[in-house]
Amino acid sequence: MGKIITLQPGNTPDGGYDVNLPLPYPYHVDAETGEVGRQEFWRGDPKSIIGFQEDPDIQFVDKMWSEVAEDPQTAVGMFPVFVDWKGKMFSLTTAIRKVTVTDSEEATA
Repeated sequence: MGKIITLQPGNTPDGGYDVNLPLPYPYHVDAETGEVGRQEFWRGDPKSIIGFQEDPDIQFVDKMWSEVAEDPQTAVGMFPVFVDWKGKMFSLTTAIRKVTVTDSEEATA
C-alpha cells in the first residue's frame, strides 16, 4: 500500500497563515512516483513534483522529491518545484505550511 503526501501551502509568501485570506488548495502527491493527484477537482497544472527549493528567487532544487518522500516534514518552509503536463518546470512562490501523510487507500475513500 502506497502513501500520499499532502502539501499545504500557506497563504502568505513565507508559508504563514493570515486568517483573512483563504488557504490555497493542497497538493496530494504519490510518495513513490511524485505524481500529483486530484487535479480534476481544481484543474491544476502540476503533473509531478521534482523537489523543493529553499529560496524562490534562486532557481535551484535544494532537496529532491525522493529525499522529502523519506522525511516529508522537511518540506515545511520550502518552495515546491513541479513539472507540468508539457514538461515545463515551475515553482511556487509560497512556501509549504503543513505536511500530512496518509495511506493511499485512506486518501481515496
